[in-house]
Amino acid sequence: MISTYLAVIFLGLRPLVQCYQFVVTTPPTSRDVYKNPYSNVSIWNLPIGNGANYVAAGITSSISTGIDGEAMVLLLDPTQPPTNIYYSSAGWSAASRCDVDVINRVLINAPFPPGLILPDTPRKNYQTAFVMADRVTIRQGLPLAHCSTTQSPTLFNLIDPAYTYAVTITETPSILGPGTYGVHGNTGLSGLGGTIRLGEFIPDAQGIIQPVRHALKANIRASQYFFKGMTASTCFKWPAIICGGYSSYTGTNQYLSAGSLLALSSAYDITNIGLVSEPGKALAWTLQNYGVYLVDDSGWDAFALITELNSAADYKNTFRTAYGFDFFAAPGNENVWAKDVRKLFSLLSIITNWNAATYNTVKASKGTLGVGGGAPRQPWAPPITPLLIPPTSASTVKPSPVPAKMPTFSPGQTMSPSSKQPQVPSSTSFVVTPPPATRDVYKQPFSNISIWNLPIGASATYTPAGITALTDTTSVAVDPEIILLDYTQPMTNIYYSSAGWGANSRCVADSPLKLILQAPYPPGFFIPDQPRQNYPASFLMPDQVTIRQVQPIAHCSTSQPITVIEATDPAWIHHTNVGRTSVKVTESPNIFGPGFYGAHGGSGLSGFGGAIRIGEFLPDAQGFIKPVRHALKTNLEAGKYFYKSSDMTIYDCYKWPAIKCDGDYFPTAYGGTNPALRPGALLAIPPNYDIFQMGLTSEPGKAIAWTMQNYGVYVVDDAGWDAIYLETELNPTVDYLDAFYAAYGFTFIGREKTENLFTRDMRRLFSHLSVVTNWDAANYAVVAASNGALGVGGGAARQPWAPPFASLIKKPTSKSTSSPSAVPAKPPSFSPGYIMPTAAPIYMPTKAPTTSQFVVSPAPATRNVYKSPFSNISIWNLPIGAGATYAATGITITVNSGVGAEPEVLLLDANQPVTNIYYSSAAWTAASRCDPDSPLQLYLQAPFPPGFIVADSLSDRHNYPATFIMSDKVTLRQGLPLAHCSTDKSPTLLAVSDPANPSHAALFAATAGGVTESPSIYGPGFYGAHATSGLSAIGGTIRLGEFIPDSQGIIRPVRHALKANIQATKYFYKAAGMTALTCFKWPAVKCSYGYANQYAGTNQYVSPGSLLALNPSFDINNMGLNTEPGRALAWTLQNYGVYLVDDSGWDAVVFETELSPSGDYRDAFFAAYGFAFFAAPGNENVWVKDVRSLFSQLQVVTNWDATKYNAVTASQGTLGVGGGAARQPWASPFTGTSLVPTIKTTSLPSAVPVKAPTFNPAFIMPSATPSTQSPTSTRFVVTAAPASRDIFQSPFSNISIWNLPIGNGALFAEGGLTITANSGVDGEPEVLLLDPTQPVTNIYYSSGAWTSNSRCNPDVPLQLYLQAPFPTNFLVADIVSNRRNYPATFIMSDKVTLRQGMPLAHCSAGQSPTLLAVADPANPSRSALFAATAGGVTESPSIYGPGFYGAHASSGLSAIGGTIRIGEFMPDSQGIIRPVRHALKANIQAAKYFYKAVGMTALTCFKWPAVKCSYGYANQYAGTNQFLSPGSLLALLPSYDINNMGLVSEPGKALAWTLQNYGVYLVDDSGWNAVAFETELSPKGDYRDAFSAAYGFAFFAAPGNENVWVKDVRKLFSLLSVVKNWDAAMYNTVTASQGTLGVGGGAPRQPWAAPITQLLVSKPPTAQPVAAKSTAPTPSKSPSVSPTAVPATTKPSSTKPTTTWKPSSIKPSATPASMKPSSLKPTRKPTVTPA
Repeated sequence: MISTYLAVIFLGLRPLVQCYQFVVTTPPTSRDVYKNPYSNVSIWNLPIGNGANYVAAGITSSISTGIDGEAMVLLLDPTQPPTNIYYSSAGWSAASRCDVDVINRVLINAPFPPGLILPDTPRKNYQTAFVMADRVTIRQGLPLAHCSTTQSPTLFNLIDPAYTYAVTITETPSILGPGTYGVHGNTGLSGLGGTIRLGEFIPDAQGIIQPVRHALKANIRASQYFFKGMTASTCFKWPAIICGGYSSYTGTNQYLSAGSLLALSSAYDITNIGLVSEPGKALAWTLQNYGVYLVDDSGWDAFALITELNSAADYKNTFRTAYGFDFFAAPGNENVWAKDVRKLFSLLSIITNWNAATYNTVKASKGTLGVGGGAPRQPWAPPITPLLIPPTSASTVKPSPVPAKMPTFSPGQTMSPSSKQPQVPSSTSFVVTPPPATRDVYKQPFSNISIWNLPIGASATYTPAGITALTDTTSVAVDPEIILLDYTQPMTNIYYSSAGWGANSRCVADSPLKLILQAPYPPGFFIPDQPRQNYPASFLMPDQVTIRQVQPIAHCSTSQPITVIEATDPAWIHHTNVGRTSVKVTESPNIFGPGFYGAHGGSGLSGFGGAIRIGEFLPDAQGFIKPVRHALKTNLEAGKYFYKSSDMTIYDCYKWPAIKCDGDYFPTAYGGTNPALRPGALLAIPPNYDIFQMGLTSEPGKAIAWTMQNYGVYVVDDAGWDAIYLETELNPTVDYLDAFYAAYGFTFIGREKTENLFTRDMRRLFSHLSVVTNWDAANYAVVAASNGALGVGGGAARQPWAPPFASLIKKPTSKSTSSPSAVPAKPPSFSPGYIMPTAAPIYMPTKAPTTSQFVVSPAPATRNVYKSPFSNISIWNLPIGAGATYAATGITITVNSGVGAEPEVLLLDANQPVTNIYYSSAAWTAASRCDPDSPLQLYLQAPFPPGFIVADSLSDRHNYPATFIMSDKVTLRQGLPLAHCSTDKSPTLLAVSDPANPSHAALFAATAGGVTESPSIYGPGFYGAHATSGLSAIGGTIRLGEFIPDSQGIIRPVRHALKANIQATKYFYKAAGMTALTCFKWPAVKCSYGYANQYAGTNQYVSPGSLLALNPSFDINNMGLNTEPGRALAWTLQNYGVYLVDDSGWDAVVFETELSPSGDYRDAFFAAYGFAFFAAPGNENVWVKDVRSLFSQLQVVTNWDATKYNAVTASQGTLGVGGGAARQPWASPFTGTSLVPTIKTTSLPSAVPVKAPTFNPAFIMPSATPSTQSPTSTRFVVTAAPASRDIFQSPFSNISIWNLPIGNGALFAEGGLTITANSGVDGEPEVLLLDPTQPVTNIYYSSGAWTSNSRCNPDVPLQLYLQAPFPTNFLVADIVSNRRNYPATFIMSDKVTLRQGMPLAHCSAGQSPTLLAVADPANPSRSALFAATAGGVTESPSIYGPGFYGAHASSGLSAIGGTIRIGEFMPDSQGIIRPVRHALKANIQAAKYFYKAVGMTALTCFKWPAVKCSYGYANQYAGTNQFLSPGSLLALLPSYDINNMGLVSEPGKALAWTLQNYGVYLVDDSGWNAVAFETELSPKGDYRDAFSAAYGFAFFAAPGNENVWVKDVRKLFSLLSVVKNWDAAMYNTVTASQGTLGVGGGAPRQPWAAPITQLLVSKPPTAQPVAAKSTAPTPSKSPSVSPTAVPATTKPSSTKPTTTWKPSSIKPSATPASMKPSSLKPTRKPTVTPA
């Protein structure tokens, strides 16, 4: 039976009763475009598909939530009289919208019903959509006002999405098109699409409510729901293109943003969700089949659907008339409809897989797919009924949004058009005519390889320029370029005026007169000083070839001189200091030449090339506008668009082909954020645009669009205000502006708030421009050499190259096909400690260069260990293999890149006197390295030649890594930076890097990170003093004699890998979420300390440690190399490669070369060849040219890692780097040595990378005085699991988290802990009082805690906190300087119940014990210290129970489960260390590691099984690993062989076994850079003392201290991973498996915990714990429940957070029946945790 709804409709005083019902009728076969607009692929018309994915929206509603209808004014009658709608600036200000602004500016002329009155009060948004007289075009604006029939209608803003929202949108504003975009200011979405139209959700004449078959729109409260932590480019979801006010967003649902599509999940049966109104059921049907887009901010706690208002009716009134109740409801009011709306919105989900990519797939499916994919729930929209007139544009154009920020408006200067009156414009049209066969050099100057004449190529790459604010507040202007090509004019003196752009007049030359130039000048041609323009001028000289340029030119009257501030001559540097360029340009200033450079002070580019010449973009006699076939030029507002970075210099504020930027660019003028947009950038319309479908409304606009797409527009200068400029010709005969106005009747320029067809087009075109990103000097060289085949950016030219000149007046005196020799780029920015090569060699040759030749001579039979150190399996000595795989590096080394040499100091004479080397903290500071710090700190004693000087020049600081061979002639020690400034001073170092014995300096990860490689000259030699990689400062060094000819002139092959530094900020890979553990490549063990801010590379393979090599496909004899050493270098790069070991600090490639008492390699190289090894940017010799060429062609060996290394080194010479047959023989044996090495040369170093520590003095730094007892002989043995266990030694049930072993199905994520020699290792005592026979003692409350007050004294008045068995003489002191957490666990007299609290103090036998708080899951105390306490956790506090929870304040976890008990990890009487078969607990530094997520709350700051986190998590946590939080379980990967990890202590091996089989839970914050285990402190003793007594070394260590155990702990923690699939659901599965599964699933690695030996009581208490009704972990279906803590949904409310938990159950375990845990219910309220 179909239910009906009785409605009372009030018509006057007479109520009528009518029956109506919602019926899902058959879809219509056609539709009226004015009722259901837009194409069937419009987002508004597409039905939802069965493949849509849903996530709960989390919208909360109550009777206090308002229901509203936001009126959308729809004026869709094209037959209404065309009416001027004027601009009113009132908007939302106090002024009246009724009044037209005094400027009387018409915003739009549109059909408008005269009788429609929209008053200004009460204020509404009155967003409006008009259909234009063509019956197709839709225009949108807001807010509309029409206050009376005697007043004109007004708008504040006419919305064009491409202008208003500053995005690239190509969709046509047609009622037949996609209709995505429009007037909604918080999303940019349409005001017409999705609106509830008159008649929808309203019964027809038969009482039937028909389905609404389109998506709806709604506003919700943005500040409450929209996802927070966003930026202007990420604060919305497709299809939205903007958002507004995102800084106020506080929502926690990442899917809920402006633009999100919400829908009722397909899981709901809308007939059974308790809806009480028929329109509510109709609404539910639409929400389930089409959804509702979030388009705006309701601004208050309300849901507002968008409804129609037109000249005939207001939807809300028709709704009330139909039903007798309102569409809307104020908070606290409700009717059946409002009740349904509130319910439906609370049930909505977000469709998460609806994006541009899915849209494209759906759109292409021709009706077979729906929103989100899968079969559509409803048929696609039917065809449109025939139109009154056919559309004039395609309806299938796909919008291409490029989100950007909302425009910011700034006042501009006035621009006055010419006063000349226009002719009557003739009919004109833009026609793409064929290119001409020849050209006039005076009309289109410069060679066909000039940047101005080259067309764009098919391979050009683009990035949006981001030119925004292109509304009518942005002016369209011109920068006139004076072009004087009549060389017959009299030669005239042009004088210097310093006026420039200052307050003085340009009309007057400076005194005394200073002649700048003599040039042909027409005497009667005047250029006034006002209004001020840049006025660059170009003169053709009498030779009819030379072009000279000046700026700014002025000639104010016949009685005044011609003046300029400067003449710009590319053949010499600007002679004034205005914007001086540092690049020496040698291009000939020739009209037939390349013509790059000239008078534009903001770029150094030409004031002639690229100008719009008279006749261009103008119709010819037949009315045709022909294409302009050259690039244009523009000025943009530097303060808005030109890129500005914090470290920008005058060398990188521009981009090629520019050679400079404005002299005042820094620090105030530039303010852009797009790195691609700088002076010199080439902008263009990307090829995916159809310029004829861009909505351009003028023919010259279309012509300019064509040129912008095929040739582009160069950025040459600063507009100085909010304007877009083009450069146009001004000559003695005509001004281009006058010619344009005469041709068209409208101006080329437009001041803000004025618009014509052309200026509208210009604003649109500039908003669509992108930067051609692959247009640089290197690409230019390739293109220019292609003889017409290629275009700008590479690929086939879009247009033919410029044709030959028609005829020459005079043959040019220089080659017209030569490109300028200057390729300007960025010289280095200085960074302390890095080499800055000078422009000329500083090393003089000692002899003339000899004839030399590179010869690949046979590999030597033996080698000298001091010349070719390290074993044959050293990375430095292994040749590359045939199986190596390669990837491009993306490294571009050009003539503007430096080539350098970083000296590595090699002191390899063991016979030198052993010398004290002292610590100096000067390093790269302003202090001198020459002097050691005071007091003296002896850093190293090593053989050192007394007369060997390494100076410290502050102006040319080097890293000076040094390698010393010790007196044993085997051991190497490395450090940096070395200084020895004179023989009367001691040598100094900042840090020593010793892999086998980390020094107290924390500079190197290799040092501090547990690298156990022996520092032997015969060893593998991986590691050393390179601070950015941890790699060796001797391996890979170019040694004296290498790449240098011998006495026969032969250059022999260098048979080892090299090392190089490159610019980290440009090339080293920066990945999202990169950490100090992932910022390098093996074999490196670290990266730069500042990697997070420095690295910006995009190639994932290029990092510190990467091996680069020349691909074997190259024939080095046919690579065009110019020098013999270049060929030798190529051979080595191909056969051995080059490792990236450091940051060059500037745009340079820097090799590591020898500096030793034998000489400086750079001097030797120069002496041999007569040219320098290095070169500054812009300088080049034949060798440097080869180096640049080779580095640009290097590739990364991608399959070179530790695993491959192991395989290669095991091959005994058959394999090479990367696998496959070695390209060269392995390194030969050493010649006889005076000492046999004492270490193995076949071991791989075990590096554990870390970053340098930061010390926090506020936290305890543990010290230790280990026992003097000698350690006994011990060994770790994996003995069989015991058959039973003692409950007091191994508490809790076998399904306790503490007792479950890890399973083979566990999944792991990188832990990312960096535990180094600079990290403390500690033991945090947990007080265990497990003797129930002790006297029951009063324990009192003390607020001392972590304050300055003493914990020893209870507060007054006394507050009894707990009564528990307590040994009278057991003392726990309170030492304020060394405060501990001292969590305590008491067993009660019943021998079963456990009580926990913290911090315990019992300072003397005469004082009472005290606690701050008690954590009792069964009976929360009044203290809100613990979430477990305050959150209603009802787990039974039984020693036989699950034992999850307790006194750990940062997690709520137990203070007895997981504790390292006395005897564990210690040898028994036979010296056997037995396995510890339970999980452990540890504290780590929260501020460094615990994950801090955007929008994190007290409900999301921990991982199950934790139930809370630190109270101060919001300010303390700063970790980046999403898996690392309080409660995380860390473990050693099962792939590790713990017997082959280089562990050096037996307890370390035992620890490794437990970490691999059971893991360690993170339970608290260590408070400093340390890892702290939880260890037993009880009347039996302190675990730490017992450990020290057993082994003779301490359990713990302060930073910089180490013993074998501590070394193992640091290594193991650095290798831990997180078990990422361990949660409440998995726990339920595992615990139900009765021993067949382990943590994470899969077979357990070890047997489950054994049965308990015996019970102390014959029958434990029988009372079952009661599960309170709360937001809690899993309630159970049986007595044997396991606690869970995984929220299913979290919904924010206006008062307090609530959490809903999914129920689950587990099977009983073998624990006593009445002792099994009951359900737990943490509420996750924030709690107060002591600092």
